[in-house]
Amino acid sequence: MARALTMAGDRTDRDTAARTVVAVGHRGDPYRVRENTLPSVRSARRRGADAVEIDVRLTRDGVPVLLHDSTLKRLWGHDRRLAELTYEELRALTDGGVPTLREALTAADPDGAPGGNAGSGNAGTDGTRFMVDLPGATEESVRTIIGTVRDCDAAERVYYCAGPGAMLAVRAADARAEIAMTWTTLAPPRPALLAAVRPRWLNYRFGLVSRELADRNHRDGLLVSAWTADTRRSMRRLIAHGVDSVTTNRIDVLAGLLGTRRSRAPGHTVGDDEPPAVIDGPSRDHGGRDRSRGADVSDDHDYPRAAGRIRSDIAHNARVWNYWLGGKDNYLVDRAVGDRITGMYPSIGEVARADRAFLGRAVRHLAGDLGVRQFLDIGTGLPTVDNTHEVAQRIAPESRIVYVDNDPIVLAHARALLTGSAEGVTEYIDADAHDPDGILAGVEPTLDLRQPVAVILLGILNFVLDTDEARSIVRTLLAAVPSGSFLVLTHPTLELGGDGNAEAMRFWNENATPPITARGRTDIESFVAGLELLEPGIVSCARWRPDPRRDDGAAEVAQFGVVARKP
Repeated sequence: MARALTMAGDRTDRDTAARTVVAVGHRGDPYRVRENTLPSVRSARRRGADAVEIDVRLTRDGVPVLLHDSTLKRLWGHDRRLAELTYEELRALTDGGVPTLREALTAADPDGAPGGNAGSGNAGTDGTRFMVDLPGATEESVRTIIGTVRDCDAAERVYYCAGPGAMLAVRAADARAEIAMTWTTLAPPRPALLAAVRPRWLNYRFGLVSRELADRNHRDGLLVSAWTADTRRSMRRLIAHGVDSVTTNRIDVLAGLLGTRRSRAPGHTVGDDEPPAVIDGPSRDHGGRDRSRGADVSDDHDYPRAAGRIRSDIAHNARVWNYWLGGKDNYLVDRAVGDRITGMYPSIGEVARADRAFLGRAVRHLAGDLGVRQFLDIGTGLPTVDNTHEVAQRIAPESRIVYVDNDPIVLAHARALLTGSAEGVTEYIDADAHDPDGILAGVEPTLDLRQPVAVILLGILNFVLDTDEARSIVRTLLAAVPSGSFLVLTHPTLELGGDGNAEAMRFWNENATPPITARGRTDIESFVAGLELLEPGIVSCARWRPDPRRDDGAAEVAQFGVVARKP
């Protein structure tokens, strides 16, 4: 594994032919062999992996084992939580299929000789370099896992990845550990966090990575790892951007690209002279689950092309809303129009903040009190704080969320949005609220429409100017989900006051896009006809179940909010 050791142990000029890219098999070789098993690890090694990413959790009696999910249901067909099982019980349920971390670190290839090393032809696991991911980590579990690595004399070929909290625990347990801290935003980590964690790598979702991001991290002395890229096109893009490591479910494809690249002259970039990528459709793992969660199974979302559709010469609702919420994803024209509207309608900023707070309260109630685990958020807008998946998965990590938008700037930020919990699913589809049938066709298999779904329409029907069409959209969406599903809706109105609201809407429709309309209570009632309204019914969104800890003293705003259940 000289190519990986060179990268991890010797900082070289990454713009020369000496720069290498570490090929990491995601949970082994999961498109061929069940993930996080010894055969999967060996398969990844045989097909060219420099390192293998594995997920490690503890059994009830404290044995570190390889398992990504908190339960056995998806991979092993048993709806049992790992934390409730002893290792012997786990072994019995899976016929020994879930290996211990110790077995992964020490096992030899049954077809080869024990004691192999990563630079040899032996494809056992006992010389493999492991990227150990720590889902659900606690300080105790981290200490146990690191202790096992030390006992196996494997510290030099193990590095750890997860979010900042888990990596702080790793650093506390091992001052010399190599760390690849998972980082899910474009903004760099705070210096104090970097000083505390001392990562060697920053580990990004592949869609966030650009040449500028890679260069910035390299200037700061950090290596860049990207996950999970599964098409040649994405792999080529990452290589061209200068990443130091790529994690993939298709290790043979990545190894082939890297082998081709390394045989070329310095400065050559894999590009358009090579065959086009073959884009595979979503495939299913042993538990029947779509493996596209967090993975790049389709690269048809062309983000540079989407960016080309973004109009910077006219204000747009998503960017202006982002501005009112204090975000930075907006242009001068958005801020100018936003300021003009604020001058006419001074409480518009309160409306934006109240709408966002309503979303949080509604999702917390649905996920926490009513057990909803599926959310369809239409008209997503730009990512900000407490997005639907963050709120839902904070309560129930297994929650599944699909975001829908067709705004090109939202599309350009979609990869940043797709950062959910390890146990859950967060997906994004490019679709139009005017086409509910198209939306419904795109949400499966991420959402199971046989199970309850919360359909979220926050500030979106006001852009559907025809009220009959707006009603039809709601009815089509609700007809597709079962009893026990919910509708979460907000809509601007002129009936709750808000001096200057009508004037501001007229100005918007003359100077920005898309055009907007207000509606009264009667229209909102027609949207929820036949549904059971949750208390307090149709009210100002600021007055819908306010949280005394967060919303004490919140003023009424001219925006209706309602949550209703399908009987």
